[in-house]
Amino acid sequence: MKSNFFTLFSLSVPHYTKKEALEEVKKWEKEKRLFFLNAHSMMQLRKNKELLFAFNQAECLLNDGLGIDIGAKILTGKTFSENLNGTDFLPGLLEELPGKSIFFLGSTKEEAEKLERLCQKKWPQIVYRGAFHGYFTSDEEALKCIQEAKPDILLVGMGVGKQELFIDTHWERLKKYGVHLAIGAGAWIDFMTQAVPRAPKLVRALRLEWLYRFWIEPKRLCMRYFIEGPQFLSLVIKEKWRG
Repeated sequence: MKSNFFTLFSLSVPHYTKKEALEEVKKWEKEKRLFFLNAHSMMQLRKNKELLFAFNQAECLLNDGLGIDIGAKILTGKTFSENLNGTDFLPGLLEELPGKSIFFLGSTKEEAEKLERLCQKKWPQIVYRGAFHGYFTSDEEALKCIQEAKPDILLVGMGVGKQELFIDTHWERLKKYGVHLAIGAGAWIDFMTQAVPRAPKLVRALRLEWLYRFWIEPKRLCMRYFIEGPQFLSLVIKEKWRG
């Protein structure tokens, strides 16, 4: 399969359709780290060299959101054909992996366990190996649970930066524990359990989900959308001027 790559700063983001992305992630010959790149994560990794390294090491990197789409348009004159955000992409992925086992790491203990129960009903073809909250004081706590569970898939929802660094830092150990696919899932756990409500379908179709999320959580997301967003576009324009 051939695909164009958009190079944004030091990261190459493939121009996949959802179908192509699913086929790429489903290839089981090699272990993979799957991260989602959006304007917020781009600003975080530009401040954090370890995080930048983690994203560069990821075997699968998918575009997420309107900001990264605008950035690609400015730099290359092309937009991504589909928005491959984790919240919409992961349900389709679970449909495509019958018989694989999964372990959830992130959110609160109650929400992580609630997610496992919900997923057991929605995707009974997946083998569920348990869940652990994301507020552990030592990585060893979480690693011990993963080692005991020995899942094929590790889904980590601890927020941009923390989740990717956890996966990258412990990648060799995770592979020894049987993890074949590790996913930085962001707020997917909270969306699935409805701890955080998603925007209506029409709002999402208009690509205004960011505005709905700001309306729901203005204090937490003000910095992301109204400070980091313009900063990201400014960096993209400067990159364009530099050629």
